[in-house]
Amino acid sequence: MEDNLLILQWNCQSQRGKLDELKAYLAETTELPDLLVLQETWLTDKVRLNFPGYNIARLDRVSTPGGG
Repeated sequence: MEDNLLILQWNCQSQRGKLDELKAYLAETTELPDLLVLQETWLTDKVRLNFPGYNIARLDRVSTPGGG
């Protein structure tokens, strides 16, 4: 049996206003990704993310705006 790893990678360039788009995609897709990789979220430590079925690991940029 062959195991495949399905990865969704997205350069958000600010997650604000786009989270609903990502959640809609995940709700509509027939095969959920095993791993979500989001770059350039521009999040701060005040923003909490929750994706049911996923563990969140993140590294927010604290020295300058953007990134994350």
